[in-house]
Amino acid sequence: MCRRRTSEEDTVQMNVQSGCACHLRRDSDPGLLEDGSDRRIHVREVRTCNATAGKCGQSESRWNGDNHERDATAPRDRTRGRGEEELKRREAQHVKKEQEFLADSKVLDERFTKQEELNRRAAEHVKTQQEFVLRREMDFAQQEEKMNRREANLMKKEQEFEARREQVSTANSSETARIDQKLTFPLEGELNRREAELVKQEQEFKARREQASKANSSKAAKMDQKLTFPLNKPAGVDDDADMCAMGGVGES
Repeated sequence: MCRRRTSEEDTVQMNVQSGCACHLRRDSDPGLLEDGSDRRIHVREVRTCNATAGKCGQSESRWNGDNHERDATAPRDRTRGRGEEELKRREAQHVKKEQEFLADSKVLDERFTKQEELNRRAAEHVKTQQEFVLRREMDFAQQEEKMNRREANLMKKEQEFEARREQVSTANSSETARIDQKLTFPLEGELNRREAELVKQEQEFKARREQASKANSSKAAKMDQKLTFPLNKPAGVDDDADMCAMGGVGES
């Protein structure tokens, strides 16, 4: 905020290039400006920066032309009243902007707090995940070690079982051979004896069957001879001569 100057004889020199009344200063030598120009501005009162020239929006002064000369013909009280109204309006705008800034700051603080909470939770989650991965790896290592021990024990038991089974198999083989020898040889002799008896009986049966067949054939021939030849014999033919003529039926 610029210092208020009320002296009418103060020669105020402004750098026109800067364009801001905040840069107005008193100069004992009202000669050239800082940029070398010969523009001098004689003002009655400069309270704050000019909105048009200074672009900071806090001035009551009115400027005209390129030289930004103050309108000194305006009444003092009317200028002051407009300035007070402008100040009140801008103060209200400032208060409003300050409230908006505070609201935005509150929102930003809440967002920042939420972001910090999210970052904290993310860090805790990462830490928990790392601990979980570490515990899982340790559990896997322990389980693998247990499985290896169990596998070794199973292999050892399997080898012992195979050895015992071989021993039992050898013992069983010898015992089985001995038992087979005791049981098989007597049975085999009995079977051979029965087989010989069956062969003998079969031979006797075949011999008896052949004898019976021959006897039956002879009896049948005799019966045929007795029954057939008397029927076919002509009158006055002898039986013996007839049989010889028929090819020796009596011989068969």
